[in-house]
Amino acid sequence: MGAVPPWGNRADQIWSVAGQGGIPLNNTGRQQALAAAEELAGAGQRHMAFSSTLGRASETARVISTRLGVDAVAEVPALVERGYGSAEGANITGFDEVTKRSLMEGGESVKSVVSRGTAAFDWLKSVYPELRIVIFSHGTLIRLLFSDLYGKEHLRVANAEVTEFGVNLIQGAGVRVPQLH
Repeated sequence: MGAVPPWGNRADQIWSVAGQGGIPLNNTGRQQALAAAEELAGAGQRHMAFSSTLGRASETARVISTRLGVDAVAEVPALVERGYGSAEGANITGFDEVTKRSLMEGGESVKSVVSRGTAAFDWLKSVYPELRIVIFSHGTLIRLLFSDLYGKEHLRVANAEVTEFGVNLIQGAGVRVPQLH
């Protein structure tokens, strides 16, 4: 399995809280998706693809799945990004980390994100135990799942960085996770 969070840094360097809003994939994100597709193509065949229902994840899924030869992408609502409530779409350019974290805590709880993300991954594992699949989700959801899995805070991973983790969460030969933000 692989999980790929979508979109790239905004070209104008204005940082917005994407959350569950409709911020689309931009050109940087498309380039990152193409690079991730090449990296994943070298990691062996994938049989199925699953995506968040958010447009930026769906577009990333289509780009990468096409390169991997996966015919269709099934959308899974539980794979959406963390909801940030009133902070959705907020411009956080220049905010310090404490202020950003405080603003974002007004939305969906960490416990809720981890619960639905774990349920989605467990469902995929139980329904498709023998298949190699790729999952297109979002950076915060994946980071929070890693944090829960390992029992310590998982730091943000750089754009397009590949991270592997063990099979104790998901069956298979490990998970390759290109991080695209």
